[in-house]
Amino acid sequence: MNVGHEVFNDCNVIGKVDTPAGGPVDIQFVGLGTPLVNTINGLAGPSTLYCNIAPPFQAQTKVTFAYPLPWNSNLSVAFQNIPGKQIVASYNVPSSVIAPSLGRPLAAGPNTTANVQLIAPGTLYGPGLSQLDVRLAKTFSWGTRRIQPQVDVFNLLNSGAILGYNLTYGPNWQNPTASEAGRMLKFGLQVNW
Repeated sequence: MNVGHEVFNDCNVIGKVDTPAGGPVDIQFVGLGTPLVNTINGLAGPSTLYCNIAPPFQAQTKVTFAYPLPWNSNLSVAFQNIPGKQIVASYNVPSSVIAPSLGRPLAAGPNTTANVQLIAPGTLYGPGLSQLDVRLAKTFSWGTRRIQPQVDVFNLLNSGAILGYNLTYGPNWQNPTASEAGRMLKFGLQVNW
């Protein structure tokens, strides 16, 4: 079992250091655009709006065990419970919507958009994933030879957990883009000689 969280804080460096082109990327927050401010060399850098992100503690549980059964058989079980994916709402605001309040079009031009986050990062998460996999195997031996037929059932509980969401705000916001594969039965054979 693992419980933890990652705190992301760059408030003390925003506007005080140069931001290299392309800048560092934290993989947890890839795809999250934030408003930009100028750094000391005039390059655009992140604003202080979401400079301190402290998501809640989340638990991840994984359990595996194998149990010998009579008649040279064995049972293996693997269970995992993983927290849900982070949900954000990224809204691309056209320059025409911003211009009336700003008094002019965006600096990049009248046909551009500004990416605005409507939900603070680290505050909203989807449901978690729970998956149970089971294997049943029996060994047949004669001399130095062994044959072991196996039956595997993946996602025995037939969980349909969502693995990815559409994060762009609009009519398709939070629509699933990927989900866990359904229950699957697999037969296998291991031969040793």
